[in-house]
Formats: sequence, C-alpha cells, structure tokens
Amino acid sequence: MNPAENLFVTAFKDNPVVSYIQPIEGIFMNGAVYVVFANKVVQFFNDDLTDIHGAWSGLYENIAEEILTAPNHVFFCTDLPPMSNAPLGEWP
Repeated sequence: MNPAENLFVTAFKDNPVVSYIQPIEGIFMNGAVYVVFANKVVQFFNDDLTDIHGAWSGLYENIAEEILTAPNHVFFCTDLPPMSNAPLGEWP
C-alpha cells in the first residue's frame, strides 16, 4: 500500500459514504489512487440565495475536493449507479 492510499484508507475507515479506494499502478509516476464515493446527492441548508430553498446540493466528491488537500495522483470520484456497468465494461 503506497503512502497516499494508506492515508485515505485510514482517514475514511468505516465511512459509509466511501464505496471503495482503488490504487492503479502503471499510470503516472507514483500510480494513482481513486477514492470512490457513494452515488448520492448531498444537500444541506447554507442560506444560499441562489437556490430557491437556500440549500447547497452536490456530491461527496465535490465536498472532498473542496476541503481536502490530496497529492496530485489522488482523485475523488463518484461510484456508478447501482445495476450499471462501466461504459465499456473494462475500466479499471
């Protein structure tokens, strides 16, 4: 387990919104680590005047990108919906 993978596995241990963490070797210099979040819209009230309900809506990956500092080869993404396949069924 590389240091970046170890960091995020430890940070998100038992977190129900993380689907899985997948390292991929052979791309980029240090490989890549994908932190894959649940495919779910997150909403909370934040007094946003640009939203009719005053809410913020987004994905867990948006929150992670906003508040976490990740090394260049760590990527936050959203899992596919249930019962769907990868577009070509071959990645990762």
